[in-house]
Order: sequence, then structure tokens, then C-alpha cells
Amino acid sequence: MLHVTNDKKGIRLMADTYAEENNKMNEETQKKELYLQKIIKSSGTKNPLNVCVIGMYGVGKSSFINTIAAALNGKCWTEHAYVGNYDGTRGVTTFVQRFRKCCQEDNEKYNYVSLPTLYDLAGFPDDDCISTEEILRIFFFGKLRQGAAIQEAIDYFKEHGILGLKQKYSGSVNDKDVNKIDRIIFVASARENLPVKLIKCVLKAAQPTASSEEKYARSIPIFGVLTHAGPMEMDKHGELEHERGGDREHTVTEKSGDVEHTVTGNRGDLEHTVTRKRGDVEHTETGKSGVLEHTVTGQRGELEHKEINRLEDKKLQFMRNLGIVSHRLLVCSNYCDDVDGGNRVENLLPKIDLPVLRFLVQVFDRNLAVINDHEMYNETSLSPSIQETSPSNLFTSWSAWEHHYRMLQTPHLIIICCIVFVVLGEALRFLLSGKRGTN
Repeated sequence: MLHVTNDKKGIRLMADTYAEENNKMNEETQKKELYLQKIIKSSGTKNPLNVCVIGMYGVGKSSFINTIAAALNGKCWTEHAYVGNYDGTRGVTTFVQRFRKCCQEDNEKYNYVSLPTLYDLAGFPDDDCISTEEILRIFFFGKLRQGAAIQEAIDYFKEHGILGLKQKYSGSVNDKDVNKIDRIIFVASARENLPVKLIKCVLKAAQPTASSEEKYARSIPIFGVLTHAGPMEMDKHGELEHERGGDREHTVTEKSGDVEHTVTGNRGDLEHTVTRKRGDVEHTETGKSGVLEHTVTGQRGELEHKEINRLEDKKLQFMRNLGIVSHRLLVCSNYCDDVDGGNRVENLLPKIDLPVLRFLVQVFDRNLAVINDHEMYNETSLSPSIQETSPSNLFTSWSAWEHHYRMLQTPHLIIICCIVFVVLGEALRFLLSGKRGTN
């Protein structure tokens, strides 16, 4: 009867555990549905927002887009944006990729909802140079289209200089500026140093100040995402899952103990004798194991504490550099092998989806307006910047030397030089002929 009672107790504990799990699942489902309803309401049926995902190569921009799509889908993960990187030196995204309706064009749930269009931009190096700034500005004004190669614009700058780059893209068809970027999500890795120079470059292109060298006024809201966050660095949903796992293990262990006790009793005196002989050895080994486990646990706890502090410092530094507050920052893990063990195609994880959806509610909020949204690139792009005209900057940088050298190669300037030489030659000939007449 003792064993039967223990079995009933184990079954009761398991039933309570599963009931608690169901309650937690219902709570997570309710939260997810609440976030989705807010996203649907804010998206509305107007022209969709254009949201750009930008950062260095290899930080998880494409993975984050796939994570957004999975969270909104709610059923399965699909690889919409090609993910990966080549030995950590460059990403796989080399063209501007566009994903309409956040990859939900075939999802009936969003048939009449104008979910934003996501743009996956090729990764940039951590640099703050005039070419990168201008290429970003061109993209933010909607002049780089789907399938455009960033390298093409870089090569054009090298060949024709900054004025040539401006002239090329200011004359492109604007399609009423439907491709203008309305939100910027800057993605950085929690495991790597922050790209401070690139952040500065993005801010100059997206949020110009009154003292800016270029006379632009269009200012775009910016958000930040820190990817590659570890399990401890996730939010409370990760903690809830950890607690559920602990309860389940405890219940299974207790039930297993009852079964082992019964089986051990049935094995008789032989098992009892063998166990008694093992007693001293097991006691010694357990003691050694306990000391080792205590040491390892202490070291792990200290390491975890340091990692959390390091992440908090990085979050504050990231927000300061981007000029954002906490509700515009997301610390997350994307769906990847390290997080889901390769099971993302079959199972979605609330600990990933819920923080992402909560973040998207802020990003997709139409109450956050673009300042001077009416401004167009070809209205301001041809006004020369201070850096191009200021005498103090004329000979202080290689880019200035390179720019003026390339200007000397333009056909118009060559024709002007030829005319000047002809006029000077005629004037010299006239002077010489006058002297001869006097003599």
C-alpha cells in the first residue's frame, strides 16, 4: 500500500505540474494575442511603414527579420531572409532585400492589414566616412531599390566623387517617395564591441542637426536591438520556463525513486549486500563530487553575475550612442541553433516571440512621426557641403584631394581649360604682334 500511495502522490504532482504549465501557456498565449492586436491596430490600412534593419555584417540582421516573421506568424519559423556569414568577415546579404508585410503576405490573418515593409540592408564596416553617410542618406530617402547593390554605389563614388554620387541618385525616379524609410532598427551583437563609428554615421544621415554640414531636415525615429543574448539575459519568460523545467524534473525524479525503491526491494538480499559493499566507496565519491560541484556552481554563479553586469553596461552604452530610451531597445536571441537546438522549424519559443512582439508594438506605432517627412533628396542633394567648399578642409584629407582630382577629369572642366588656353594664346600672340609693329 505504501508504494501505491506514493504512486498516487507522484501522479497528483504530475497533474498539478501539467495544470500549471497549461496556465502559463494560456498566459503566454493571451499576452501574444494582446501584442498582435495592438500591432494590427497600429498598422491599420494606410500605406505601410518602411522599416530598415541596419548594422555591421554578421550581427544577425537577417536572423532578426526571420524572428520577426515567426513571431507574427505564430505557427512556424521560415527562412525568408537568407542567414549566415563568411568566417565572420562579411555577411551573406549583399543587395537591398525587401519583405512586404513583414513576410506575412500569405497569412490570412493580415489580409486587410498594412503591416510594414522590412528592408534588409547589406552590412557596413564600423566606419564614419562621407561616402557611407551619403549612401545611407540616399537609401533613407528611398533611392536605393529592391535588389540594388550597395557596392555599386560605393564604386560609383570612387569613380565620380561625392558630387557625382549625389547627381546620379538625385535624378532617379522617386515614385512619390513611397520607398522612403520611416523607421530604423540598428542591430548590434551583445558579444562584440559596439560599432560606435557606424552608429555616428547612421545618426548623421538619419537625424541631421541644425549644425549639420549638409542642409537636410528629415529626421527618422531610430530603435536598437542587441542580439546574441544568452539564456540568462532573456526576460522573465525564460525564467518561467526554467522553473517549469525544475518542477518537472523534481516530479519525475520522485516517481522514479518510488519505482527504484520497489524494484530494489524485489531484488532481495543480493542487491542489499552489493549496495552495502558499495556504500563506503559511494560515500567517498559523493563527498568529492559535492565539493567539486559546489566549486563549479560558485564559479558559474560568479561568471553569470559578471556577464549580466557586462550586458547592462553595454545596454546603457548602446542607448547613449543611439540617443534612445529603454522602450526603444530590445535585448533578444534570434532563432538559431544555439538557442532552439535546430528545432525552430517545428516549435516556436514564447521566450523569443513575446519580447520581439512587445518591441514591434513600439516600432509600428504610427503616432511616432518622421520629422519633415515631405523633404525630398533632389531638393537638397546638390547644395555643396561645407566640407567640399571650406578652405580649411580643402587640403586636410585624402578624400578632398581625391575629389578635386576627379573634378579635374570631368569633360566640362577640360573644355573650359581648353578655352582658357586658346584665349591666353591669342592674347599672347596679339601682344607679340603689337611689339613687332612698334619696332
